[in-house]
Amino acid sequence: MRFLVCLELGCNFKTRTDVERMIRDAARLGADCVKFQYFSAEEIELAERRNPRTRYTEEIFDVIRCTELGLGELSSIKSFCDRTGVEFMATPFMTAERVRQIDPLVKRHKIREKDSKNEEMVTAALDTGKPVYLSTTRRPGLDEGEGEHFRLGW
Repeated sequence: MRFLVCLELGCNFKTRTDVERMIRDAARLGADCVKFQYFSAEEIELAERRNPRTRYTEEIFDVIRCTELGLGELSSIKSFCDRTGVEFMATPFMTAERVRQIDPLVKRHKIREKDSKNEEMVTAALDTGKPVYLSTTRRPGLDEGEGEHFRLGW
């Protein structure tokens, strides 16, 4: 059995130099891919501010705003990944349109848990014919905080 080793870079950077350093480190360490996030900071903030149970703080909103990557930036990062020999992945947030926008850049799709019940998003990912991974963080028999990824579209 072969495992896919994917490093989540998500919001763990401040500059393009950080991004490139982490991609080079991932390649040096033997990772198969690196994963970023494709979202609108404004949409996340609006949704979370309406959520009475949100755990998001102003500090978290600041990080989200600072690490939002546009499609052009993601395309540039994908090119750097290609030159470095590491597969590029990006998790689209909230909309099927983001799935369709990111599709030309990725070999597989990953849907985060918060969007796993968004039928339009999951369908858009499955319609690409590429492998689709859904994240979950809780399942009976697992301790809280443990997670699994389920692959769809075999």
